Order: sequence, then structure tokens, then C-alpha cells
Amino acid sequence: MKKKHLHKTIKELRAELEKTQPADDHVRDHIQRLLLEIDMLSGEAEDIPLHRYQQFLERLKESLQHFEASHLPLTLAVGRVIDALSNMGI
Repeated sequence: MKKKHLHKTIKELRAELEKTQPADDHVRDHIQRLLLEIDMLSGEAEDIPLHRYQQFLERLKESLQHFEASHLPLTLAVGRVIDALSNMGI
């Protein structure tokens, strides 16, 4: 059940990332990298290794620094995914 919630939350993050139109090229590149990683995670089998989620979690934590000043909805979406991963014990 937790994985299902996580995947739903990641889909919501993806939608929020796609809506975001940052003026800063660095933030835009960061968003593109996150979208690529989400697509890679989505394309993997249901049994995604724990280390893949841990790597994704680290990048999400880094993302908060990029988004919190100018992209509040995106910051909140990233936070929800971080919480979902934490609830899974990651």
C-alpha cells in the first residue's frame, strides 16, 4: 500500500514539475534531470531496489534548495515525495 501511495505522489510531483516554468536555466536543468529520473524509476520493474529510491531521495533533498524560494507548489510536491519515502523507511 505504501508503494502505491509513493507512486501516486511521484506522479503528482511529475505533473507539478511539468507545469513549472522557471526563468533560471539552472533550475530548468534540475527539473529536467528530475523528470528523467522519475521516468527511469517508472520504467523499472515493480521491485525497484532500495538504493534507487535512496538516490532519488538525495536528489529530491537537493531540489528543495533550488525550489523553495521561487516555486512553492513544487517545493510542497517534493516534500510530499520525501515524506512518502520516509514513511517507507527509506
